[in-house]
Parts: sequence; C-alpha cells; structure tokens
Amino acid sequence: MGAACSCESAKKPPPELTPAQELKQFQDFLKEKFQMRDGLHIAFDKMGGTDGKVKKEEFESFLIKDMNYKGNASLLFDLVDDDKQGWISKKEFAAAMQPDFLKKGAVRDFKKFLTKEYDTITDAFKELDVDEDNGLEKEEFCKLLKEHFNYPGDAKLIYNALDRNHDHKVSFAEFKTQLGIK
Repeated sequence: MGAACSCESAKKPPPELTPAQELKQFQDFLKEKFQMRDGLHIAFDKMGGTDGKVKKEEFESFLIKDMNYKGNASLLFDLVDDDKQGWISKKEFAAAMQPDFLKKGAVRDFKKFLTKEYDTITDAFKELDVDEDNGLEKEEFCKLLKEHFNYPGDAKLIYNALDRNHDHKVSFAEFKTQLGIK
C-alpha cells in the first residue's frame, strides 16, 4: 500500500494581510533573523543588493527559498519599491523598516494626488463613492482610480491601507484618518 497523499501538506498560500500587517510581519521577521546592529545592511546585501539594487526575483527568492518567509513576498516588494522602478534601493529598504513607512510613502503620495485633483478631501471621497452609500468598496475604488483618474500607484495597496478596520468598506472617517486629515 502506497503512502497516503495528504492535501494538508500541499503548499498553502500565505494568509491575506493588510499592507500594514504584512509590513509589520516583515519588519519583525528581519529583526528576529538579523539581530545585530548592521543586520538590515546584511539582509539587503544577501537579497542581492550588493550592487545597490534588489530586483523582485532576488527579493522573493531570498525571502521564500533562503529565509522560509511565510508572508506575501510579492506584496512586500510592491510596498517597498516606493518609486515603482522595478527594484528596491537601500534607501527604499531602510525607509520600509520605519514604523510610519506607509503613512510617509504610498498613502502620502495618494493624498498628494487627491489634493492636486480636488479642492477638498470631502470632494474626493464623494467622487469615489459612486453608489453614494457613504463607503468605498474595493472594486469600485480600484476601478475608478485606474480607469477614471489614471492613478499611477497601486490602487489595491492604497485601499487596503485605508481600510483600517478591515471590514472591506472604507468609511469617510477611515478615509480622513488614514490620510491624516483632522
């Protein structure tokens, strides 16, 4: 009799975390693996950054194959590659290790984008709330940003960062809070 096949042993995709949760998990993971003072520089070099750049393939391979990282390496790369050049610089990598990285990076850029397009954040929210239900659903948000506004950033990433309570609907209060509007 052959060995029983266990579907449980099949590789499961990592659980879906918000960008903030994924980033925190990554920061904690690196701190645990590279505890020495220069650990982040060593981690960057081991990822392939000896030339000052880490490409997506290098980043994912290092985390998944070499370090057995259980999170979403692809999402992490997209988060850390702040300028969307297709590689991570040492500066981007160091910035991603800061606790307020999302607020200073992608969310900040989204806020700048909105303030160029609209007189107020309230006007922006109203425009994004197509069905006028006082909330933004991911599908409508992402579609509008790409098709109507030609937003150059990652709409899914922004949505996940805005959805603070993870209920799959961004309220006006969440929108303002996450954008740093009082």
